Amino acid sequence: MKSRLELIKQKKKAAKAKENNGTISFMEVLTNTIEEITEKEKEKDRIQEAEDLAKEEQELKQQEELEKLKELPVENKAVLDLKSLKLLFDRVDYHTFCLIVLIGGIGGRHLIALYKGSEKLKEYFDRAFQPVDKNGQLINDPQKEHLFRLVLDQIGIRIQPYSFVFNYQTPKNVYFDRFIGGEVWCFGSNNVGQLGLRGGQERKIPVLNQSLNNVIQISSAGDQVLCLNNKGQVIAFGQNHKGQLGLGNYNVRRIPKIIPALVNIVQVNTSHHHSLCLDNQGRVWSFGFNESGQLGLGDYDNRNIPEMIPNLNNIIQVASGRSFSICLDSDGHVWSFGDNTNAKLGKGNWGGMEPIPTVIKDFENIKQISCGEYHTLCLTIHGRVYGFGVNTNGELGYPTFTPVISEPIEIPYMMIPIIKVCAGYEYSLCIDCFGKVWAFGKNSHGQLGLSDDQRRTKEPTEFFSQQVFETIVARYPPNTKFGKVTLPTPVPNLENIVDISCGHRHTLCLDRDERVWVFGCGEFGQCGLGNIKFGQCGLGNIKFMEKTLPTIIPNLNNVIKISCAIMSSICLVRK
Repeated sequence: MKSRLELIKQKKKAAKAKENNGTISFMEVLTNTIEEITEKEKEKDRIQEAEDLAKEEQELKQQEELEKLKELPVENKAVLDLKSLKLLFDRVDYHTFCLIVLIGGIGGRHLIALYKGSEKLKEYFDRAFQPVDKNGQLINDPQKEHLFRLVLDQIGIRIQPYSFVFNYQTPKNVYFDRFIGGEVWCFGSNNVGQLGLRGGQERKIPVLNQSLNNVIQISSAGDQVLCLNNKGQVIAFGQNHKGQLGLGNYNVRRIPKIIPALVNIVQVNTSHHHSLCLDNQGRVWSFGFNESGQLGLGDYDNRNIPEMIPNLNNIIQVASGRSFSICLDSDGHVWSFGDNTNAKLGKGNWGGMEPIPTVIKDFENIKQISCGEYHTLCLTIHGRVYGFGVNTNGELGYPTFTPVISEPIEIPYMMIPIIKVCAGYEYSLCIDCFGKVWAFGKNSHGQLGLSDDQRRTKEPTEFFSQQVFETIVARYPPNTKFGKVTLPTPVPNLENIVDISCGHRHTLCLDRDERVWVFGCGEFGQCGLGNIKFGQCGLGNIKFMEKTLPTIIPNLNNVIKISCAIMSSICLVRK
C-alpha cells in the first residue's frame, strides 16, 4: 500500500506534466533516474553493513565460547551436552573445531555420537589431520610443536613431507581419543606390582586396571610402568628400589600414584632402573638410578624425585636403555649420555661414562629413536635405519664378529622405506611403509615371530666383497670363527601393522583394526593367551608355552597403544 506522501508526489508530477502539454521534460527523467540509482546503492551498502555486523557478532560469540571453555574446570570440559556441541561445531571452521576439541578435552564418544547428525562434522572426520596451535593457527612444522609431534608420532598420523608413508594410519577418531584418554589393560607378572594391581598374582589374560583413567601414553620396562594422562600428569607403579618411580622414596608401589613433581608432560619413558619425561616446553626430567650418569645431571647420584636436565632444550623425543639415555631434538640431532661401555652412546669411542648430554656429531635428519638394553636404532626422515651399540646377536643387522658398532651405521638389506623402529633385548623390529614387520637379532624364544627359534643369517662372504672380507680376516688372529650376518626378515602373517613393542623375550604388534598380535615367551602370562607350563625338557628345566608365530590376543579390542616389559605387557584401550 502506497504511503500518503508518495500519492501527493504523484499528483504533483501529473499536474506538472499536464501543464507541459502532457509531456515529461528530459531533466525530470534524468533526476528520477539518478535518485533511483542512488537509492539502490544506499540499500546495497545497508545490506553489506548488516552482513558485516552479523559476521563480527558471530566471531565475537565464537571467541566468547572459546574463552568460556578455557575457564571451565577440567572435569567439566568433556561433558558438554551434545546439543550445545552440535550448535557450536555447525558454526565454526575446521581449525576452530580442532581448537575446541583440544581446549575442551572433548572425547571421541561425543564426536562419534555427533558424526551421524552433522554434515559438517562428517566432512571434518574425513579430512587428513591438520594440527593447529593453541591459537587455532595451522602448524607448518609439526616438529616445532611438541604436543602435536607426540600425537603424530605415537599414534601414527601421517605427516608431510614423508608422503611414502601411505600405510602409517590408525583408525578414525583415534587422534581425538588421545586428548580424552583410554583404559589400561595389563597381563603377565605382578611380583612387584608392575601391573598396578593389588597382590602379587600374575595375570595370564588381559585385566582392566580400574585405578587408571584417561591415559594417553604408556611406557613399561624392567619391572616398572609410567602412564601419562590427558592432563599432562604422570602415574607410576611397580619396582622402585632405585627411585625410578620419582615418588620421593624407594618403596615398591603396587597401586598407581601420580608423581607430584611433574606437570605438562607430553611423553614418558622408563628403562631398566631410570626414567625420563618430556614436557611441553621441550625440557627433559630424569630420575632413578644414576651410577653411570644416565640421568644427564652432571653427577652420579641417584634421584628419587624428578630433576630437569640443564642445557638440554627443544627435545621432541626421549628413549633409554640399560644405564644410558638418548634424546632427539627438533632439528633432527641425537644427544646421548650415561654409560659408554660397548659404545652405547654412538660417539665413535668405547668405555667411560658421560654424565652430561652431548650431541652425536655428523648425524642428523633423525625423526625417531628407540633404545634396547644395549643398542639403539634411529630412523631418518627418508625412511632409513641406523644403529649403534652391541651387536653380539646381530641386533644391528651386521655380522656377529663385529660385536660392537661404535657410531651410527646404516642397517643393510633394508631397501624399503621404514616408518617405525623398536629396539628390544638383543633384537630389533621395524615397520615398513606397507605395514610389514621386519625382525632381526636374537630369537631364542621365538620373539622374532619367524615360526622357530633360529635367526635368519647369511654367510659373511656373501655380505662382503671378497677383497673386503680378506682385509677383515687379516685383522683377526688365525683360526678366528666368523659368525654369520643376521638378516632383517619379514614376519609372516602380519599386515597393516601400525605399532610395535619389544620386550625381553616377547613381542606385541598392533594392526590397523586395533587388534594385538603376540609372539615369543609366555612364561609369566606376558603374551596374554592364558598359556601354562606344559612339560619338562631333557635337562630337567621347566619348558613354557611359546608362540613362535604371530597370534591375535582374544577379547582385546579397540587397542591404540602397546608396551612390553621384561615379564609383563600393558595395552591402552580406547573407551
